[in-house]
Amino acid sequence: MSESALRLDGLTDFDRQSVEGLLGGVLPHIDLAKTAVVGGVAIAHHAAEQGVAYPKRPLNDLDLIVSDQAGIRLSVTETFRIAHHHHTDAGGFYFSLVEPNLRASIDVFGGPDTLWPDDSPTVTWNGHTIRISGIEDQLAKTIIDISRISADKKVDPKQFDDATTLLELADLERAEQYWRKWRPDDERSLEAASRQAFETAKHHPDWVQKDPFKKPPGYVCPDCVDTPEFPLTSLSEIDQILGKDKE
Repeated sequence: MSESALRLDGLTDFDRQSVEGLLGGVLPHIDLAKTAVVGGVAIAHHAAEQGVAYPKRPLNDLDLIVSDQAGIRLSVTETFRIAHHHHTDAGGFYFSLVEPNLRASIDVFGGPDTLWPDDSPTVTWNGHTIRISGIEDQLAKTIIDISRISADKKVDPKQFDDATTLLELADLERAEQYWRKWRPDDERSLEAASRQAFETAKHHPDWVQKDPFKKPPGYVCPDCVDTPEFPLTSLSEIDQILGKDKE
């Protein structure tokens, strides 16, 4: 299993400081053996390792996957506000954690569908060993995300940027193996699905929308679970912390 220092040098100075602050804040409250860094931070690391420029755009948040909810300690509420806490019938869960001093957030996805491959790489950061998503696994999941594009399911342009970067970085034969793992019933290859998603975006530019999941002021999430262990903070207060109430 490969291991190197986490590379954040491809990010803007603001995003690098934000990621370092979020990692430093969350590590005491999670079980690293059950956790992996995914999404933009993982992509930025792999891009830096291969000397490929990462798109200069706001990172927005840090993405983690956790194999089960026991990997998130109750002490997380000492540092973070809970904006969202969801459960699914299939045993999955989702947390949106907001750090009020950094005015930044972490998305935590968990459950049986989020397990990482055994060959996922690890990186070191501030004396910690952290698992991150591999290039090809991240590419397969990103193509799944952009393949959902439709009139009813808008896709953020940053996901197409990520797909473009990952397609440059990845071993496509290896990525196809992950694609088959995550989409066993899809008759298309990963490359065919990618081409189709990009063509759809080209012909329907209005289906590409920044922050497609943004909710209006006063929104109350019907999927959230408020518990004494993980008490929710109102979304109006969360918007104030993140500065979204001024957008």
